[in-house]
Amino acid sequence: MNNTTYLKLKKPDPSDFYNIADHNDNADLIDAELKRIDDLRGYANGIATLDGNKKLVQKPTPADIGAVPDSRTINKKPLSSNITLTAEDVAALSDVDGQEIKTDLETLTQQSLSVKTNLTTEDLDTVQTTGIYIQNYTSNATTDRHYR
Repeated sequence: MNNTTYLKLKKPDPSDFYNIADHNDNADLIDAELKRIDDLRGYANGIATLDGNKKLVQKPTPADIGAVPDSRTINKKPLSSNITLTAEDVAALSDVDGQEIKTDLETLTQQSLSVKTNLTTEDLDTVQTTGIYIQNYTSNATTDRHYR
């Protein structure tokens, strides 16, 4: 006599005598497996079920997926909507010596940066004052003057 692959139900050969006990054993195995599957429906790590609109009946809750609650705040700003953080919110500088820090490099001007000096032939290792230095774009910035 052969058996099925998964539930190991008894499969009598056509020449075998029909045994009611084998039939009942098969029915018990099928019933137990159906009960096991039914018990998995709707539970965590179980079988998902769909409603009449083919939507999941058991949807994960925000807590199930580790979502941040709407009541949470960042610098006293609720996360229930989009927020805009300012420089003060993240302890960043908004200005230096009263000059507003520009985020767009194209808007920076020599007035806002106060250029210290125009380099001509100086070796950068000899410059003693911190600041922003410029050099004519047609000048030769050689490595022997420590330009990189």
